[in-house]
Amino acid sequence: MINAIIIDDEPAARASLALEIKLHCPQIRIIAEASSVAEGVEAVGSHPQASLLFLDIQMTDGSGFDLLQQINFESLKIIFTTAYSEYALRAIKFAPLDYLLKPIDAQE
Repeated sequence: MINAIIIDDEPAARASLALEIKLHCPQIRIIAEASSVAEGVEAVGSHPQASLLFLDIQMTDGSGFDLLQQINFESLKIIFTTAYSEYALRAIKFAPLDYLLKPIDAQE
């Protein structure tokens, strides 16, 4: 089982992603969700068993990049989930597993 955390400031986006994961990726278990950079830092710190992070880039209190600068992410696989394609080059520096554009297509 892969333990994952979803960090996104949009409740509908978190719910939609969690549903897609539940329907199409039974090997992934969502163990926490967060709606901001600050909550995300706390969630990652509180769940050391997490190995996968679904991370939005633009959030109300900062960016996913800001979050990554505040945590030790070497043991985490990162999947960026964003509506903005222009951050892809910057995201590559964090060696993400994937970069999904919203709305997320279940086939991706």
